Amino acid sequence: MEAYFIVDEPGAAAFAGLGRLVAYLRQRDPGHLAYINLFPTYASEQQLGITADSVKAPEAGYPAGWQGIGPGNKVVIAYREHLRQFVETVRPDLISYDHYHFFKDTDTPQYFLNLGLIRQAAQEAGRPFLNIIQASIVEKVWRLPKINELRWLVFTTMAYGGRGISYFTYWGPESYGGLYQDGKKSPLAGQVAELNAEIEKFGPSLMELDSIGAYHTEPLPLGTLAVPGDCPVKLSGTGALVLGMFAREGKPSAFMVVNRDYNQPTAATVRVEPVFERLQELDRKTGQWVDGPTMTDRTMKIELQAGDGRLFRAWRK
Repeated sequence: MEAYFIVDEPGAAAFAGLGRLVAYLRQRDPGHLAYINLFPTYASEQQLGITADSVKAPEAGYPAGWQGIGPGNKVVIAYREHLRQFVETVRPDLISYDHYHFFKDTDTPQYFLNLGLIRQAAQEAGRPFLNIIQASIVEKVWRLPKINELRWLVFTTMAYGGRGISYFTYWGPESYGGLYQDGKKSPLAGQVAELNAEIEKFGPSLMELDSIGAYHTEPLPLGTLAVPGDCPVKLSGTGALVLGMFAREGKPSAFMVVNRDYNQPTAATVRVEPVFERLQELDRKTGQWVDGPTMTDRTMKIELQAGDGRLFRAWRK
């Protein structure tokens, strides 16, 4: 057994009872997780059990500077309060949420906003977070993601410091169009298995690192931050990029660059400050650190496939 599945997407009214249950299980069986999954940002106030107007201090801890998000944004106020009450009342070992991004006619605009708010809540609570990503057509308005789109979901989650990935649906009826349908493997399942093998190679190194920043290049999506001027890594190029910054023992020591375009490859120019005096790159086939690309004047050029990411670390003898 891996964990106790408690409930999916509870409203705030259920948190007190869930907190008692989680505490009971933690006392009686501390070796197994009490698993609860949360709503995404696009859930209604009725589903969250929180109304923005009822929040006493709506600006407390507000994510200042996030693209397109100003004071008084009711989506952010209600969702942040939902997360705050969940963490303080339930005291979970893991923050898990789902956000389904790919629709037949468009993509949802709140993907990075949701990812950023969950990351912030997880850091404030000192807890890991898990992203349940779309791998089915359960809803009529959804489209089935392609493997490069799933790769994009995986690598953006890793760049934001996520500790886990789950696929919805991994196993289900044929009508869901998931990875396994009535027990039969879909074509996408084989591609996801290869992606999972890569994730497995990244995992041990990422688990030793702490996320200290998640930034974007222009044009900034909703709910994102630009790369700050004092960041030791600078990005340039024609494509849109995500930069995940990581530390070890409190010192910046690694970073991940992700192609924000899940349809086209791109090239990026990466300039690093002396804190990254020599770079190694994680080899996704072996999980080992190898010499990174050649740098000239602390600058290197890298290629990124659609939706893909690359992880680098500072290396000192």
